[in-house]
Amino acid sequence: MKEPEIFDIVVAVNRVTDKLIDLERKVDFLAKPMSQQLNKKYLTSNDVAKILKISKRTLAKLRVDAVIPFIKIRRKIIYSAFDLEEYLVTSCKR
Repeated sequence: MKEPEIFDIVVAVNRVTDKLIDLERKVDFLAKPMSQQLNKKYLTSNDVAKILKISKRTLAKLRVDAVIPFIKIRRKIIYSAFDLEEYLVTSCKR
C-alpha cells in the first residue's frame, strides 16, 4: 500500500478545515434570534408558511382567528419578523 503524500494530507486537512468553518458559520447563524436569521423586518405569507411548515390556507385561518399578527397594506399582507418570533416563543411555552 502506498503511503499518502504530504500534499494529499494537506489537501485533506484543508477540506476538513473548510467544512469546520462552514459548520461554525451555520451554528452561529442558528444561534441568532429568528428575526436576525431571516435578515428581514417583514415577511410575506409564503415566507411565513415555509417557516411554520404550514399551508397558506392554514396561515390564512390563523390570521382570521387573530392568532398571528399581520399588517395589511392595500391588498398585500405582510408579517413582522419580530412578531412572528414572539408568536413562536409564546406558542412553544404552552
